Amino acid sequence: RYLYLSSIGFVILVCFLFTRLWQYVKWRTLIIVFALGLVIFYGARTYLRNFDWKNPERLYLSILREYPRSLIASYHLGVYYSQTLDWKNAEQAYQRILSIEPNFYEARFNLANTYSNLGKLDQAEKEYVKIHQTAPNFLDAYINLSVLYDKEGKKDQEITQLQQGLAIDPTKYKTLGSHKSQDEIITKFTLIHSLLGHLYEEKNDPDLAAKHYTNALQLNPALTDAQVALGALVNKYPSIKDRLPENILLGYKASSGLVFRYPAGWKVQNQGEKVVLENKKGNFFIQLQVEQLPQQKSIDQFITSQRTLGTLVNQGPAKIPDFDYAYVKIWSTDQNIQKYQFFLFKGNKVLEVIAFPIDAAFIKEDFDRFISSVKME
Repeated sequence: RYLYLSSIGFVILVCFLFTRLWQYVKWRTLIIVFALGLVIFYGARTYLRNFDWKNPERLYLSILREYPRSLIASYHLGVYYSQTLDWKNAEQAYQRILSIEPNFYEARFNLANTYSNLGKLDQAEKEYVKIHQTAPNFLDAYINLSVLYDKEGKKDQEITQLQQGLAIDPTKYKTLGSHKSQDEIITKFTLIHSLLGHLYEEKNDPDLAAKHYTNALQLNPALTDAQVALGALVNKYPSIKDRLPENILLGYKASSGLVFRYPAGWKVQNQGEKVVLENKKGNFFIQLQVEQLPQQKSIDQFITSQRTLGTLVNQGPAKIPDFDYAYVKIWSTDQNIQKYQFFLFKGNKVLEVIAFPIDAAFIKEDFDRFISSVKME
């Protein structure tokens, strides 16, 4: 299959020779016989070879019949069996590789994963540990062994594996295959910090939990799970907030499905069914409330039936990501305070968002960043 493109030159050369020989009448019969023989021979070979190309399993098995010690063919065969959840055959394929080349750490890693899927956790653990010895910079082995310890409820060993993974020099980090990208490295280390955050939270160590959630968010500021977890931690232990970087965004997730991000310096309060946010300076407020859209009312009827907040200055549809429909009203109170009132519709739910005051330009920027993060799950 690697010679298809390069064979074009050979085909052109054969055609050129046939064309030149065809000019000699005495050679034509021989040329026809030779050409037919060539077509029949390669046609038969192609027909038979198509059986090998029926699926990856047949292809790699055909290679192994010719080259029984081919590590690459055995590896790809094992990967195919893993992808099709044929764990027994996958186990045999990886074992065959390691009997030839014990330092093939990718195959050993896949064998450990196979043992884990077969429920052979002790054997899986041994294989992961061997990888630590032969390929100490292979980060995935630390992560997967930590997952195995999590299954067994061995939290301390799980933490140890993740901490050892963090100790790897990112410039020496190994991955499956021959290529690694900066994004992949960041993703792996972000995952480890996030997992450690959850583990230390379970161990009632909020400071270390906050540290690892913060590290995860510094690597990936848009990691929603870490934002929500750190936000919940800050609400439970308010003193943590003073030690967080100012550029960190926290997350909030309500039982109603409401999710949003907010700066670490802001305050969040639950007032019954209403959530109230206050900025760090105490001069800007946002109120959010989710309710069911009455079945007997259309969206327009629902909007017109809602309470007024003063003198209506302007109103109209708005575009808010991830919502089916959005409508905004701008109000002015008797104290000349302007308020935004948004109605955000998603399925059979409607989210009312009230923000005030909205006079200063920096307040509008804060609100624009906030409203773009609001989701309904």
